[in-house]
Amino acid sequence: MTVITEFETIIVCRQIIDLRFKGGWAAWLKKFSMGDDGELSRISAMSGHDIARTERKIQKLGLRPPVVNEGNYQYTDYYIYGLEYQPHKLQGMNHGSEPDWLIWNDPLVSTMSLFEIEKLPLESLKGNPSRPTFDFNSEAVIT
Repeated sequence: MTVITEFETIIVCRQIIDLRFKGGWAAWLKKFSMGDDGELSRISAMSGHDIARTERKIQKLGLRPPVVNEGNYQYTDYYIYGLEYQPHKLQGMNHGSEPDWLIWNDPLVSTMSLFEIEKLPLESLKGNPSRPTFDFNSEAVIT
């Protein structure tokens, strides 16, 4: 299945939540999740400040922060898709790398014209066609 983004979004995977978050996946879904596909969950907010605050909170609750080295901002335990809040830019970097457990699906507008998108049945559209969607990479090794 696929997870969509809304505004500013943090994406986590079930295996990491079960590994590091007190109470595991069930507690995560109850306390934080705004949508999930069984393997990925998302938290979204309209404000970058809210996502920054949520990022600090989930780090305090056991999720590891991104690793910064040699000009690379590498997410490990979660991924932030943000337009307003982009913590890698605070470190002077152009982008942050998604973790290996996350598959980035390009937005529909990068592969189809607006005319083609308009012809699609509404039930086939997953979120905003100008935003990427994400899937879980089941081949990733979580440690």
